[in-house]
Amino acid sequence: MLALAPLCAPAQTPDTHRHRFGDAEKWAKVFDDPERDAWQKPHEVIEALALAPDAVVADIGSGTGYFAARLARFVPKGRVYGVDTEPGMVKYLAERARREGLANLVSIAGRPADARLPAKVDLALMVDVYHHIAGREEYFRRLRGSLKAGGRVAIIASRSSTSGRIRRGARRSASASHRSA
Repeated sequence: MLALAPLCAPAQTPDTHRHRFGDAEKWAKVFDDPERDAWQKPHEVIEALALAPDAVVADIGSGTGYFAARLARFVPKGRVYGVDTEPGMVKYLAERARREGLANLVSIAGRPADARLPAKVDLALMVDVYHHIAGREEYFRRLRGSLKAGGRVAIIASRSSTSGRIRRGARRSASASHRSA
């Protein structure tokens, strides 16, 4: 379900979630699992956002780039800022953008209270990130200043069964890593 939020968020921080996302390689196996497409429906989500080919988009809490990379392909004349507060995720996304030839995808090190966007955006997208945000009213007040006139915020918060899928995937990934070590 897609919800456009009124402007009233930090991305993932140790203060606002119960797990760390520092090991980007491990999380890439979970977040970028091809099976995720069946329930997350990224293509349908992006189409529903009705973005112009030259749109400027921020994927806040972008992690390994599951949505950011797809968005970059969808807006070939635009720009996508993949924002995360975890240094390992920021580095991973920058490397992914280079590896996949996505020159319009820029990895940004956000702060818990500020996405630190370098330019105004048409859309700020948050997928399964909202629950990680403390001080939401102040965060969204600050984010409002990063939106172009007519800019939107889209918040996609999956059901608890979705987060359960990610947790189960993380456990499978950890078990597989442990067995191969």
